[in-house]
Amino acid sequence: MKILIWVLQNYKYKLDEGEYWKYPEEMYYDKQGDCEDFSHLIVSLILNAGIPKHRIKVACGLAWHPFEKRWVGHSYPIYLRGTDDEWVQIDGTYYPNQLKIKDRMLAKDNKSYGEIWFTF
Repeated sequence: MKILIWVLQNYKYKLDEGEYWKYPEEMYYDKQGDCEDFSHLIVSLILNAGIPKHRIKVACGLAWHPFEKRWVGHSYPIYLRGTDDEWVQIDGTYYPNQLKIKDRMLAKDNKSYGEIWFTF
């Protein structure tokens, strides 16, 4: 959670033109990016903090865009919670929040997110 909060406080969401996926290092220094750039940075920082790699990944799929009011392609980190081995979103762009991991809605129950196309 400290990593997510730090990213939310220090980075700005900016829609990119075209579809360029920044490396985490680029996002780190640019201080701005779109959903996949936030996802790559958050996951990279979490892995570098020593969280086991089976507990964190990037999900790409559909999400309800809170401003456009329609389903769009989206990229966001998901975390396998240790208390119950359930996935939760830790989205840094569309639905950012500072809820503790234990208090987050299960990914499978969160209606703001739709079909997942792939994860990595």
